[in-house]
Amino acid sequence: MDSTSSTSTSTSTSTSSLEASRGAINAAINALIAQRRATTDPDQIANINDAIDNLNGNLQDLNQAQGLALASTIDAASNQLQQIVSSAPKDISSQFIAQLKEASDKLVAARGK
Repeated sequence: MDSTSSTSTSTSTSTSSLEASRGAINAAINALIAQRRATTDPDQIANINDAIDNLNGNLQDLNQAQGLALASTIDAASNQLQQIVSSAPKDISSQFIAQLKEASDKLVAARGK
């Protein structure tokens, strides 16, 4: 493989990881917004707002990241989602948890690309 092919493959892989990560983060944000609409608990609403803010920050970082910074940003977003899932109240909708888990799994997969 010549250096042009190698660079093209590397760029394609980074783009693929970036797009998959953006999609996963956006899916998680949408799930959080839906959960925020469904709850009246002020503490839960505040926690959801914080999580959305953090994930939006991850999206901004993704837009600027390249190479190792991209992998680090994907890791941060994945860790954020795992933390949200593990700290969710026990009475939370299983569909909501499943949506966040799916987004987290997609981030983990994107990290491996």
